[in-house]
Order: sequence, then C-alpha cells, then structure tokens
Amino acid sequence: MISVSGLSRTYGLPGLRTGWVYGAPQVAEAGAERTCLTSIASSVLCEVLACPAPDRHEDHVRAYHRL
Repeated sequence: MISVSGLSRTYGLPGLRTGWVYGAPQVAEAGAERTCLTSIASSVLCEVLACPAPDRHEDHVRAYHRL
C-alpha cells in the first residue's frame, strides 16, 4: 500500500508545495530518487519550513475546522 499527502489543504500551506509518500521502503526510496524528475518548484527552503508542520497537526486541523 502507498499513501501520499501534502501540506496544501489540511495544513493551509499551499505555497510550500511539499508532500510525502509513505509505503514500502523500496517504493519510498524509488520516489525520492525521482523527485528531480517530477518537481519543478521544490526547494530546500520550502522543505525546511514544512518540516515542523506535521508536529503541529492537531493545531492545524483545529484551525482548519474553525474556518
């Protein structure tokens, strides 16, 4: 099974254009190796800014529901 998600909707961070894939290690690794072939807007800065967001998941969900 493979699961993909991103920060755009739930976290309200669409400008970062950052997401992830979760699955078998070989599938995730193959995806990571091909990131340069599929991404045109990703940057190290976006990834650094995006990293803390999942740690505050509940805060983001509450804010989303209030809206």
